[in-house]
Parts: sequence; C-alpha cells; structure tokens
Amino acid sequence: MKLSESLRSRLYAVCLILLLLVSGLGLTFNRGLERLDLMLYDQMLPAHAVSMSDQVVIVAIDDYSLQQLGRWPWSRKRHAELVYKLTEMDAAVIGIDVLFVEPQKNDPEADEVFAEALARSGRSVLSIAPGVQMPGSLISEVMPLPDLAVSAEAIGHVDVELDVDGLCRRFFSTVA
Repeated sequence: MKLSESLRSRLYAVCLILLLLVSGLGLTFNRGLERLDLMLYDQMLPAHAVSMSDQVVIVAIDDYSLQQLGRWPWSRKRHAELVYKLTEMDAAVIGIDVLFVEPQKNDPEADEVFAEALARSGRSVLSIAPGVQMPGSLISEVMPLPDLAVSAEAIGHVDVELDVDGLCRRFFSTVA
C-alpha cells in the first residue's frame, strides 16, 4: 500500500519534530553543550559590559594583611577600627563579607565595640549566607549575631553560585 504524498509529508514532519525534541532534551539533561554555551557567553559579555566605577574600593583580607595584623580571626575590635576608619574616609557603603555568627569568646566586649561601630557608621552591610544547621536538615540562612544585625544598616547575601567551569557569572543581589 502506497502512502499519499500529503500523509508522507506529515509523517516526515512529525518524525523530524520528534527527533529534534529528543535531541534537545538529551542535550539539555546531558549538559553536553553547557561548556560551549558558557564560552560563547564569555566572548559576548564584553560587548554588553558597562565600565567599572573607580569609586569602588575593595579592602581585602590577604596574606599581606595577615602578616601585618596577625592571624585570622581578628578581634571584632579590629573590625570596629576598620569601620570607623572607612566612615571617617566618607565611604558611601561599607560591605563586610565576613560571617559573624558566633560571639567572640576571648574578648566579651569586642562584639559590643563592633556593634557600636556599625551603628555609628550608619552605612554598613553585614553578610548572610545559606547553610545547613544539622546534617539532613533544610538549607536556611546563616545570620549574624542579633546585636550586630540590628546595628548594621542592612544585611545582604554573599552566596555565589559557580558554573561547571568554576567561574561565577551570576549572583543574588538581594539586600534586606
């Protein structure tokens, strides 16, 4: 039995659509083209990038800082000194990318000194990050100490999602 030309065309179109659909789903779940997609994104990004502001300064905790100021973790009093200094230098915002989730045990008044510096500054942002409190539990927010949190002007996420090649191309920009 011979199929009509119209039926043959429809059958061919359905088979082609199914093949494309299965191929697309296979590549999506296999992530076979993800690296190629990321490389293309990296090549196209400079065409859309805006120039960086020269008004942004990053104060990093690096090897030189550790050699000059001593081993980590530093006293919260040292963090307070830094907040006071940056406030004195008229920093518009002071974002602190360190999680302060436990009291400083070796100097009980250090947390109070740091909280006072945050409150007087009026421009500090402390960090929160996702974390698991107990094995098997749901992910929740790891918050700073309550006294520090209320003294800060805002709280912001510091969670960074890495792509399969280890680079960060997106981030959450939520600030509370």
